[in-house]
Amino acid sequence: MPPRVLCSKGCGRPATRRGWCASHYMQQRDRQIASGRWRVVYTEAEPVRLHIKELNAAGLGLRRISELAGVNRKTLQWIVGGRGERGAPPSHKVLQDNADRILAVSIPTAVHDHGVANHQPVLALGTRRRLQALVAFGYPRSYLADRIGMLPSNASRLFTDDNTHVLAVTARKVADLFDELSATPGPSSRARNDAARRGWAVPMAWDDDALDDPAGLPDHGAQSKATFAEWYLELRELGYRDSEIAGRAGIAVESLQRQLQRHGVTALAEAG
Repeated sequence: MPPRVLCSKGCGRPATRRGWCASHYMQQRDRQIASGRWRVVYTEAEPVRLHIKELNAAGLGLRRISELAGVNRKTLQWIVGGRGERGAPPSHKVLQDNADRILAVSIPTAVHDHGVANHQPVLALGTRRRLQALVAFGYPRSYLADRIGMLPSNASRLFTDDNTHVLAVTARKVADLFDELSATPGPSSRARNDAARRGWAVPMAWDDDALDDPAGLPDHGAQSKATFAEWYLELRELGYRDSEIAGRAGIAVESLQRQLQRHGVTALAEAG
């Protein structure tokens, strides 16, 4: 039988951890924690496990979380589901370093956030609403399909309610296009009329945080009022001159002024 190792503090009790007895080990641990010198090696796994599941629900798969956190994908699998080949349940503890890395991966606030891998399927709701709104604003479906790099025949499913998921890369392209076009009316009255028959809302009827929210609704009252006038006044507030606004709309300044008169809006005076 090997000789019994005693506590290095000389108390005569057996050493259990780091050469100290249980009592002296706890005393040293408490002192170092109080002074900020104690390095915790392991921590509770449950908060980490819940965070991984929230990331999954937001569209990040284990492969993408592994890339963002710099943690091996098998480690993530063990934290969430245990080790089936050994019959081991999910971990109760996880390395503090791994926990810090995983918890640092932020949960996307929208399905098209760049944290989501390009080929990860995400909910199509926000993509569909953005495309429908641009049609309602005068952009033909064929033009929108071309702008996101798709054939009109392939993109047609993005405009309908029977498509539940899209790739994250597609959702991002549509979101970027929406940001680009949502302040400038499109040229197609046919597109606007088609959208009106279908009850599709124009961009300014949507709050930004409602587009991806299943409970979000457009303000149809807002879009029924002077849409062109609101667009004009908003751009003027942003500092655009009439000539620049006319250029964005693809019309002459005189045409812009006639449109304003038709909507009962007085053109704002421009600084010299």
